[in-house]
Amino acid sequence: MAASEACATIGSLPSYNEAPAASVDTPAVAVTTRWEGYLQKRSDWLKQWEAYYFVLHGCALYCYLSADEAKRQPENSKIKHGAFSFTSHVILQHVVSIHGHGAFDFIFETSSGKPVFLRAKTQAMKTLWMAMAAQGIHDTRIDSRGRVGLVDTTIRPATLDDAYAALAYVQSSLSALEDEAREKVLELKVAPRQIVRPPTLIALAVAAPSIDRPVMRLVSMCHRSLALRTNYRVVVPFQGAYSGHHGLLEFLTKLTKAAKLLTFAVHSLEVVESSSKQIVVVAKGHESMQVRATGKVLRQDFVHKLYMLPNDGRILRWEVHGDTDASALAFKGLGSSGQHPIQRDSLSTIKLDHLPSFETRPSWQPPHDALSPDDVAHMPTPQARPSTTRRSPPPRRRSPPPAPVRLCSPTAGNMPPSPHHVPPSLHYVPPSPLRGSEAGPTITSNSPLEVPLNFKRGHAWPDPPSLLHDHDRRAAIATELDLCRRRDDLDLYATLACKSLRCAMGTVCIFGAHAGYFVAKHGVERDMLPWDVLLEAHVSRDRPLIVLDARSDVRFAANPIVADRSVQFFVGVPLVSSEHVQLGVLSVLDHAPRNGLRDADVTALIQIAQTIMNRVEDASATSDLRQSAPAYSVRPKKQPVRRSYQQQKAIDLDID
Repeated sequence: MAASEACATIGSLPSYNEAPAASVDTPAVAVTTRWEGYLQKRSDWLKQWEAYYFVLHGCALYCYLSADEAKRQPENSKIKHGAFSFTSHVILQHVVSIHGHGAFDFIFETSSGKPVFLRAKTQAMKTLWMAMAAQGIHDTRIDSRGRVGLVDTTIRPATLDDAYAALAYVQSSLSALEDEAREKVLELKVAPRQIVRPPTLIALAVAAPSIDRPVMRLVSMCHRSLALRTNYRVVVPFQGAYSGHHGLLEFLTKLTKAAKLLTFAVHSLEVVESSSKQIVVVAKGHESMQVRATGKVLRQDFVHKLYMLPNDGRILRWEVHGDTDASALAFKGLGSSGQHPIQRDSLSTIKLDHLPSFETRPSWQPPHDALSPDDVAHMPTPQARPSTTRRSPPPRRRSPPPAPVRLCSPTAGNMPPSPHHVPPSLHYVPPSPLRGSEAGPTITSNSPLEVPLNFKRGHAWPDPPSLLHDHDRRAAIATELDLCRRRDDLDLYATLACKSLRCAMGTVCIFGAHAGYFVAKHGVERDMLPWDVLLEAHVSRDRPLIVLDARSDVRFAANPIVADRSVQFFVGVPLVSSEHVQLGVLSVLDHAPRNGLRDADVTALIQIAQTIMNRVEDASATSDLRQSAPAYSVRPKKQPVRRSYQQQKAIDLDID
């Protein structure tokens, strides 16, 4: 049989090997009892669902308003304990799973008998929360000082073999749960509510592995800043890049929803590099899966490259290399255009070609409705009013750049003058009322990747796109528009952008050769940032960049600005000149992530960016016009005549 193929046969229940054929000697990792993330909690009084950030330490559960608060102010945890009392944390006693279609609900029962109703976004997230909580209740206790401690301190550390055995078990179980949910037989197998304990299986169709605590071991072996990437083509639903623990869950969710896992086996593990900087392990194996939409079966050999720190042992980068041709062939028949039929929940990015034009409309427009002759005869004639159409500024005169250049290259040349100011075309198609939810006004996901990621500079986070090829032209235009210095007059627009999106920080960032310079800012202390860590460097000229949760985005999760929770929410709109050159970015940032962003907020931010470019270009053209204007002689003012009191009195008497 070939190394990989796609056919139309149907396989049996998932099967997997519990450990690879050959193990490797990598640093062992202590099993963690910590898990955190956003969940929806049902209110006790209004019976509505509200989003909070929960942190699980063994059997103790903490609740915060946001992830930033959980990191910066861990003492601010507040969770309802009684009828009218609150406490910093609650001690869990039982975990109850609620089986039903359409929602992933479960219950944490506290030691006082109070139920905490919670809801996750996906089945994978619900499974992880219940497994970590059930095992934490079993393995930890609260001592007399209120600290969480292990009951058994002789728990075997987690290894790479355990990670693959747990991965095979988890993804096979999630695949089986997806089968049961599609066949609607879940209620026939289990009760509506079921108490979850450590021995409880995730899915009845998949047997438990021989290792203990499989879910905990998988989480322990993955670094919090894990970057997972695949080499599959766009037609494969689970292709792309993922970040962090929740990125791994997102990958498993997309995989199990698109295909039914039949077999998964790891044949070998081999250390190909071991140095003081990193350890690289290559895992080779074979897997087969059935495409749920078409019934085709994909059989392929895979290669996983795992990058770990030498003294840590946890996986920092996880590269999944499958058969690109076979996978594209298996998923190709899902649509006429070759794309998978998974519909986005809402608009994921806004293109500049579909945004509104903010040009001034004429003062009067004829009515569109058909009028009767009598209506026309009695209709008053519209008064002639002066046109409010914005006039184009006079052409800018060529002028050499000033000698002291702070932000741009001193070798920047001059650009030819533009006869008329022509702003970039921004046209927006508003949501159609006939389409309903297909044109939703809310953005609920990060902007997708547009360029391949690379790590040539040796950082844990991807390198930003390079703009050095257009630097000289950008520097010349920025110098001509006087954007190479601090512009206090533009602080108003940064503040307005922050108020429009209710953000704590905002900047007008101009690109330099090796850094981004904040010529205007609000709530930001720094005046510049290097290009390697600059978030604005990822904004392209064609469309805004929207990052609702930077921790779940592979482009920013390991960035130091995001890793220390300084920035979790980011929206950047390109600043494009009339010569269609991107000079910088208007950006707004916030400390806490968001679940969604209104389309109207993005439109307002783009209008502010357009206003900034109109202002600086018109000011530059007006300045050149004043410098070139001819000088006229001014008649000197006549000095007032000084008179004595007697002289002025005589003049007054003559007038009287």
